[in-house]
Amino acid sequence: MGKLRFLCCVLLALLQGEAVAQHAYPQDYFRSPLDTTLLLSAPFGQLRDNHFHSGIDIRTFEKEGLPVYAVADGWVARIKISPFGYGKAIYVDHPNGYTSVYAHLSRLNDSIGSYIKREQYRKESFDIELFPKKHLIPVKKGDIIAYTGNSGGSTGPHLHFELRNTKTEYPINPLLFNLPVLDTDAPFFKSFSIYNVMPNRPLPILQQKLFPAKTQKIPEGYRFTDTIDLPTGIIGFGVEAFDFITDKEREQNIYTLQMQIDTVPFFRMEMEAFAFSDTKYINAHIDYERLIKERVRVQKCFIDDGNRVDIYQTLPAKGKYWLKDSLTHTVKFMAKDASGKSIELHLLIRGKVNDQLSAYYLPECSYDRFVPTRDNVFQMYGVRIEVPKGALYDTMDFCIKTLPGNKRTASKIFKLGDSYTPLHSNIHINIKPDKKDTALFDKMIVGRAFDKGGVGAVGGGYNRGWITASSRVFGDFAILVDTVAPRATFKNISRDSICTDTSALKIVITDNLSGISEYSLRINGKWVLAEYDAKNDLLMYEYDSNTPRRTKLNVELIVIDRKDNFTRISKELYLL
Repeated sequence: MGKLRFLCCVLLALLQGEAVAQHAYPQDYFRSPLDTTLLLSAPFGQLRDNHFHSGIDIRTFEKEGLPVYAVADGWVARIKISPFGYGKAIYVDHPNGYTSVYAHLSRLNDSIGSYIKREQYRKESFDIELFPKKHLIPVKKGDIIAYTGNSGGSTGPHLHFELRNTKTEYPINPLLFNLPVLDTDAPFFKSFSIYNVMPNRPLPILQQKLFPAKTQKIPEGYRFTDTIDLPTGIIGFGVEAFDFITDKEREQNIYTLQMQIDTVPFFRMEMEAFAFSDTKYINAHIDYERLIKERVRVQKCFIDDGNRVDIYQTLPAKGKYWLKDSLTHTVKFMAKDASGKSIELHLLIRGKVNDQLSAYYLPECSYDRFVPTRDNVFQMYGVRIEVPKGALYDTMDFCIKTLPGNKRTASKIFKLGDSYTPLHSNIHINIKPDKKDTALFDKMIVGRAFDKGGVGAVGGGYNRGWITASSRVFGDFAILVDTVAPRATFKNISRDSICTDTSALKIVITDNLSGISEYSLRINGKWVLAEYDAKNDLLMYEYDSNTPRRTKLNVELIVIDRKDNFTRISKELYLL
């Protein structure tokens, strides 16, 4: 009876595994957002720092200004302009229940651009987010709605494109809608890892790159030639698995990853869709410590108890395997891309019955034990750390060390926790200032302290005797003081104050620590729309028909940082 029940469970798991990919998405309803076969620089679900990639990045070959087309009939539901993130972005709702998103744009079409510009001048703000009423800005399939660019947090010209469920706002893999994406190659494996998953954190037993001398070609893919002898106990596996979607120079993420042991399914991941609120679970999906130490992205084929992202099929033991005998067991990994091309990697493992894995992890030090299911607070040495419920993926032995401050800090340096421990949400850090000069309290922030004396801003400010801030990571923290105003340098201005660039006024604005908070540019006493490109520290005002020519311009610039240090510059310039 037990054997029959086991076989039924296996059959059900296999059927569920096939069903995951069978959601019905409209085929050929959406056209391409560009007028070309799509070549990708990043697929949906790409493994990024602290998030899964929520769309596809389409190559524009280092060019800006390519026409971007509405992929179907609909109406503009949202427009967001920001120096960060998606930069200039348009969201179009479609009557079939999906929303298309177009991001990192250089500009919008004339109609939408005029609408946005009016609102920016009305609010005197470059940063803006609008939600036009339904059907106020209708679009037809194939309409040019914008032009490709490099705005926001983009690191090079491209189009970021998404398809979302309008109701849930979940991003869905656009390749499931039959868009014309060029994909000629199957996925491949670079390495595999084996972990002891018995302690409260996975400990690596083996990390093996796949060299040709260690692999044998088989019809399904590759087999690792050595039989791997392991201590007995509960183990987990991980792999580096990638796909070449466009060319063999860009390692991109796969669509499906499966693992079975002795023909029994143990793990299945499918990059079909996810909630934005779950995107930081990527830090539990990968081997986070390997990422921080080596910038290597290993996908774990087992699910941590605190990992709740909905990309997995529920299978026995969440992918963890109890190796308890000296028999030889076959482990099979299968990686598949969205077009159905696949490859397998086979391993042979066996247990050493006289050698058992340790069930305990002994940290260097432990002042307290933090658990994910409750709020955790620890205070000593003039520092207080708060780790909220749900911020951790697993139980953590918390360690703290106190180091001397340096010439940049206004407190001791506190080494809080383990930088290899990922966080799902922010922790709260509170530090007592050493300096008693109350006049400086409003200029203090929490900062990160790095090796060789370097520092970086975290943020925050003074609150009842503490300098407090929120952080996304553990690490070394101290109080920093920011009393230096931002700097501004006008570009393309001759010695006699003539604007040598007659198309735009360009100003480089920088801040040494807390970061730029606000800026304002006025010409002849009137506010003008200056676009801020934060990644290049560039403020730019494009001259338009309202800009006086062949006359002096009275230019006033104000730049304020997050500690209210400010720079005010007044100039008389001459525009030809």
